[in-house]
Amino acid sequence: MKLHLWVLTSGSSGNCIMIWNGRGAVMVDCGLGPRSLAPYLERIGLDLACLDGVLLTHLHGDHFRETTLRRLMHKGVPLHCHQKIARHLSRSRDPIARAVNLRLLKPFGDRMFSAGPFRVKPFEVFHDSPGGCYGFTLFARTGTGIKKVSIATDIGSYDTALVRRFADSDVVVIESNYDDDLLEQTERPRWLKDRIREVHFSNDQCACFVCEVLARSRRKPVVIVQAHVSQESNTVEVARNHLRARLGYGHHPRLVETFHLRESELITIE
Repeated sequence: MKLHLWVLTSGSSGNCIMIWNGRGAVMVDCGLGPRSLAPYLERIGLDLACLDGVLLTHLHGDHFRETTLRRLMHKGVPLHCHQKIARHLSRSRDPIARAVNLRLLKPFGDRMFSAGPFRVKPFEVFHDSPGGCYGFTLFARTGTGIKKVSIATDIGSYDTALVRRFADSDVVVIESNYDDDLLEQTERPRWLKDRIREVHFSNDQCACFVCEVLARSRRKPVVIVQAHVSQESNTVEVARNHLRARLGYGHHPRLVETFHLRESELITIE
């Protein structure tokens, strides 16, 4: 049995990641509209009703679309979000009232929980979203054992604890949002540039984080995915080259690029 990960879109226009194996499938964030999402699912032989759950990182609009949530509720798909996010949603979002009534809203705390065939360990990351922002480590069985996928797509800073969470992952999905020089060259107002630097990872932060994760890992990741690359203050090529330069020569994990409103390559782990 193989584990698959597919980033359907990543960036300020939307964020959505599919993860599945032979026993089930989950979606991390629902930042694509239902009409855009359906063709992707058809290509891998799934529809919304097949999903075992959606893992919501936070409430910013590029990660959370109410139209998609309504469709998910109609199909009976559980929504997993932190209890602080759930409290915020319950006060302000009509689809959540329906989810509560149908017992589809599954708030989590700090402990590990199950979503379909996956064991999921949530962790909070620094970002500026109501109810907080969360990353996930997912554990799934394949034909060769238990595999670990770690994801954090909106994050302003990190510490040793976060490095430990990502250590020994088979797949690392981590933000590489902006290039310092390109951000400074944009016509964005100063307050927005300051906010971006406060709540998003730069290419340099991404590279430093990955290097620390590799140094702490007993087994190296197979794939590193650079996510949430800005269209205005970064490029996929600049982000990739920065990380490759920091990693230096030698054998390193495969780097996978992500795109705005376009899917990445399909990642398969044996």
